[in-house]
Amino acid sequence: MSKRSADPQPEPPVFRYASISEIKIYLIQESELDVLERGAPESLHLNFALALLPVALTLLVSLQTATIASERVYVGYLVAFWATLVQGLISLGRWWRDRRTSRQLFETIRSRMPPPAIRDVSETSRPS
Repeated sequence: MSKRSADPQPEPPVFRYASISEIKIYLIQESELDVLERGAPESLHLNFALALLPVALTLLVSLQTATIASERVYVGYLVAFWATLVQGLISLGRWWRDRRTSRQLFETIRSRMPPPAIRDVSETSRPS
């Protein structure tokens, strides 16, 4: 049997840490925080483009290789091809236009950090 202590309190956790030479704290504006909360919209546009363009290609190959007897089915394939192609190209264009917005925001925030101060090694390592 295991021994239980009379103290009902659990043992405190053991904390271990490694020293960090420098901690950087970046101040951001409320509008930048809102942009970060929303996430990167350009990835959504890329996902739609990568989903719609292969569908358009599949429809085009089907139109070119298959014999479709019904004109109504042929027009349906044709409309579906053009709709997916146009929407895929629009999504790809919006991704291409917006792909740098998050990176630019991060660079703007990081650029506010002043360059590191040069410390004199002889002063900090002098024995006392």
